[in-house]
Amino acid sequence: MASYPTEVRVEIIKYYYRNGESFAATARHLRTLFGRNNAPTENTIKRIVVKFEATASAADERSTVRERQNTTRVPETIEREHFTAQLSTSSSKHHPGTGNHRT
Repeated sequence: MASYPTEVRVEIIKYYYRNGESFAATARHLRTLFGRNNAPTENTIKRIVVKFEATASAADERSTVRERQNTTRVPETIEREHFTAQLSTSSSKHHPGTGNHRT
């Protein structure tokens, strides 16, 4: 499915309302402008119009995309993780009753 720029989405919405709110009539009209193989389908027109009616925006903003978490490792975090790992390793070496004695 092609992604249309905001300006084109606005025109699709205008044609939809000018054509009596008919997806089929809008698709027919847009085929004359875009050509048969490049015109948006009725489903694409419906998706654009439904999103416009719900959000009052013609922009193609994806609401389901999760933001990427900050995974930058700073030196303080690396030191803390290293220190924590050393503590857990050294405590298991000398913890009585675990049967985990190293020599």
